[in-house]
Amino acid sequence: MGILAATALILVAPPLVGALLGGIPLARFLEFPPVTRYVDHAAFSWPVFLGMAAVIGMVATALVALLPHAGTRPPPGLGYLDSADRRTAAPGPPHRFPI
Repeated sequence: MGILAATALILVAPPLVGALLGGIPLARFLEFPPVTRYVDHAAFSWPVFLGMAAVIGMVATALVALLPHAGTRPPPGLGYLDSADRRTAAPGPPHRFPI
């Protein structure tokens, strides 16, 4: 058995076996060109969306509040390429340790 046939079998067989085990007709999976007309979307709910956004916002705020604040200087970036803190920018390679 060739490598192409084995790859095709690995890609095609699991969805078909799952459909057989789930009692779904195989015709939906074997039609060409495939059409997605069997999808029944749930209605959008603004209260659920706003509730989830509020929970995510509270968790993100709590996580940011837990971060250690070592000072006002930003962490070292790329040394002389670091443009976030112009006071540490130097034309040559950075010296991070005392010489």
